[in-house]
Amino acid sequence: MVRKEAQDVIAGIPSRNGDIKGAYYQSFEAYLKATKDSPSEALVKYMYQRKPDAALSSMASVYLDKSEAKNMVDQVEAGDEAQAVDRLSKRPEWWAKLYVAEKMKQNPKLRDFQLIDRLEKSKNPLVAAPIQEVEDEKK
Repeated sequence: MVRKEAQDVIAGIPSRNGDIKGAYYQSFEAYLKATKDSPSEALVKYMYQRKPDAALSSMASVYLDKSEAKNMVDQVEAGDEAQAVDRLSKRPEWWAKLYVAEKMKQNPKLRDFQLIDRLEKSKNPLVAAPIQEVEDEKK
């Protein structure tokens, strides 16, 4: 119940200037940098479920150097969504795979057998959960 209330409060914070991240995603980055070896699963899950693009941008800022992060985000924003999820599904980072899993969960048109197969191999429980939901929907 407390988690739900906290999510409702966070969701009510307006974006500063309508950018991809929004004000509250930017504020999460300092926390994520401080806890990058074991970030809060609840926070990461919330971020990806709410705004996968903003979450990917934040996580790239945390785990990659500035130019790599910008390049990744620019490719996702500029390219075809199906190409972006395919490319990100091949990356080694769990947080890139989580982006793909959430995008497929939220947009059935992006679901692809090869992507699902690739992501099912992930050992990260945050990636496994949305993939399992996608699989369950097929049944």
